Amino acid sequence: MSDSEALSQRRLERETLARREAESLLERKSLELVAANQELQALASELEERVRQRTEELLSATRERETAIQAQFESERQYRQLVESASDIIFRTDSKGRFTYVNPQMATATGHSAEWLIGRPYLDLVAPEHRDGVGAVLSQQYMERTAQSYLEFPAMTASGSTFWVGQSVTLLTDGDRIVGFQAVARDVTSRVLLEVKQRAQYEIGLILGGSDSDVPRVIERVLQVLCERTGWACGEFWLHDAATTTVTHSASWSEEDPRVSTFEEETRERQFRHGKGLPGTIAASNEVLWLPDLADAPEFVRGAGAEGAGLRCGIGFPITISGEVIAVVCLFARERRDYDGDMLRLAASVGNHIGQFVERCRVEERLAASRDAALEASRLKSEFLATMSHEIRTPMNGVIGTAELLRLTSLSDEQRDLAETIQASAGALLRIIDDILDFSKIEAGKMHIEITRFDLVATVQTAAELLAAQAKEKSLTLTLEIGPGVRGMRRGDPNRIRQVVLNLVGNAIKFTERGGVRVRIHLCRGNDIRFEIVDTGIGLSEIARKRLFQPFTQADGSVTRKHGGTGLGLSISRRLVELMGGRMGMESTEGEGSKFWFLVPLPLCEDETSEPDPGRLPSAAAPRREWRILVAEDNATNQKVIARQLAVLGFPHELAVDGRHALAMFVENPYDLVLMDCHMPEMDGFTATRLIRAWESEQALPRRVPIIALTANAMPTDRARCLESGMDDHVAKPVQLQTLSQAIERWLPREDPTALMLAAPALDASVIDELRSLAEGDPSFLAEVATLYVQESATRLAHLQSAAADADLEALATHAHALRGSSANVGALEVAEACRDLEHLPAFTSAEQCTAAVENVQAALTRAAPELTVLQRAAET
Repeated sequence: MSDSEALSQRRLERETLARREAESLLERKSLELVAANQELQALASELEERVRQRTEELLSATRERETAIQAQFESERQYRQLVESASDIIFRTDSKGRFTYVNPQMATATGHSAEWLIGRPYLDLVAPEHRDGVGAVLSQQYMERTAQSYLEFPAMTASGSTFWVGQSVTLLTDGDRIVGFQAVARDVTSRVLLEVKQRAQYEIGLILGGSDSDVPRVIERVLQVLCERTGWACGEFWLHDAATTTVTHSASWSEEDPRVSTFEEETRERQFRHGKGLPGTIAASNEVLWLPDLADAPEFVRGAGAEGAGLRCGIGFPITISGEVIAVVCLFARERRDYDGDMLRLAASVGNHIGQFVERCRVEERLAASRDAALEASRLKSEFLATMSHEIRTPMNGVIGTAELLRLTSLSDEQRDLAETIQASAGALLRIIDDILDFSKIEAGKMHIEITRFDLVATVQTAAELLAAQAKEKSLTLTLEIGPGVRGMRRGDPNRIRQVVLNLVGNAIKFTERGGVRVRIHLCRGNDIRFEIVDTGIGLSEIARKRLFQPFTQADGSVTRKHGGTGLGLSISRRLVELMGGRMGMESTEGEGSKFWFLVPLPLCEDETSEPDPGRLPSAAAPRREWRILVAEDNATNQKVIARQLAVLGFPHELAVDGRHALAMFVENPYDLVLMDCHMPEMDGFTATRLIRAWESEQALPRRVPIIALTANAMPTDRARCLESGMDDHVAKPVQLQTLSQAIERWLPREDPTALMLAAPALDASVIDELRSLAEGDPSFLAEVATLYVQESATRLAHLQSAAADADLEALATHAHALRGSSANVGALEVAEACRDLEHLPAFTSAEQCTAAVENVQAALTRAAPELTVLQRAAET
């Protein structure tokens, strides 16, 4: 074999070997690919199984969710269908009181569409005069997180009319957060109006059942009650004269609207014959007429005036006596009103009552001649009483003033007891004189009621505190209950309210031997305040009850001889209540006690900020400079009394013995103030004052000198005469120290507002005297009481300061109540009063306001400290 063939042979072998190795490698790779493919197929199968399982799980969850959604949708559909088909009004609000859902009945009842209501404030649909009250109830429910509340109020409609709803309110919450409320309401107008009409019928019966025979005035009050309680804008009363077949306007009442007032003023000039106009038609037919729309009523001829006043509906009904029409009543409203059977029944009842009232008045008119003679005799008696009162009050000024000044001096226990006896006896005599004077004022028609802003609760509390000692002496309880809505500043005559309360409570204590007396004050509908004085005393027989309110008459002579009294107090109290626009009555069972009540309208002031108390007595060292006071007084006793009083108060003075002397001294010397007696020889105080004012005018002085009248005449006309003559103020004799101090403070210029603070004893003398009597001559007892009080007050003050810093009203009230009781027991009445203010701090009072109130307590304690120190040292002496 050649080399080339061998080479070829070797190449062939190498290629064959290489091919075999390649085939072997290819085979191995093929096997690996097959294995990998099988593994991939297994993985794919596993993944496919997992996808299938997950898909089935998702499908199952989706089906469950769809089922739940469908169930929820069906539930909400059924709930909404139930709510929207319900006969009740149902709605929801957000946390700010704005509508978020209303059902169709809500829209139907209010006349507003659901679209208009959504987003509107809920209170917009409450009648304006009730919004504050409804808002307060809901705010309280929010704050206290009360689950549910119920309230009734008039709701507004789109047309401006109202309807009463009874509403149940449920809070809506999301966890701990309040997100709004849901309410279910129902129209309760029929029930409410029926109750209103029944109350109106009752009130009208009381008015007409009274003793007043002034027909126009009484009828005006009846019309007012009838219109206000049943929603009529105005009412008219027409007298019928059968002889002339005419009806003439006699009385009317209308709400405060200039348009309606104009309509009523025009009506007062009208007169109708039978068959003419609404009054004439009713007088002729003796039938009730209901006019749903005045514009379409041919019987109504005053259409233009009614349209101008915005009146749309009317009703008229006759007043009859024995079948004869004696008068006609017409009522008018702003909105159209459909036939109302309850209203017609009320009209029939009121007509019957008015008929009886007019008949009674006609009977009384037949006694006019004899009554006029009695009135003339009463007038002469009143003038005599007024004259006698003046003559008695002049020497009484010396008695009371001297006794008061005597108590301010250093006295032994026996001397103090004698001085107090003089003052108490003189005070009792003065009260009798005041009763006689009040009665003479009333009888003469000269008693006037003052309208001013005052704190009703404080006024009654003051009266009760004045009588607390009497109750304690007889071991009687004396409690005061204040109803909701009573507190606040009101408008009325606080002095007359206090006088009536003092009289009724004083009588209750006088005629009660065991148990106690309760004074209750409630707010009635509107501005009427009802006072009730309930005792557990001897009670009254039927005969005594009939004689009770008659002047100069005592219910039971044997009993009143034991307890004293003139028999004037209740008569005067009743007349005062009537002068204030109210009424008085009583309920009593012999041997079981009595309840006296009176009802007086006392409107609540818009601004309830309490007014500051009058200034206190100035001390002798207090004035920043020497004020010069001129005193014009002719009576020697009164000269001594007024001189001593001014000395106690720290005011130097000069004396003029009559008006002529006073005028001469005034012209020659500069004075800061003049105290002028009115009745003096040579020249009276009125003439002297006019001449002083004329001289001031001629001299063109930069300052008018204040002149205060000092007079024993206490009638309102006397005060008016003083002011007309040029005087600036009026103080009635007998002049008491506190009254004189306050009158001077009102007029003297003060460079420093604090310059006149204090001098009156910080501890009440009567309480200290009572403690002395308990001590039975042992001064250590007084020292021990004073020491314990000083220690306790310091501890309580620290607690009060801490509570004030945290604005903790509950803790403040607790500690203030405790300190108030102990302060009253030691005679620290100013401290007790400051504590009372702390007890009644309004909700949401800030920490700064709390601290200021506590500082008042601290200041009062500081003023009492020197006198407490004197008591603590009593044992040492």
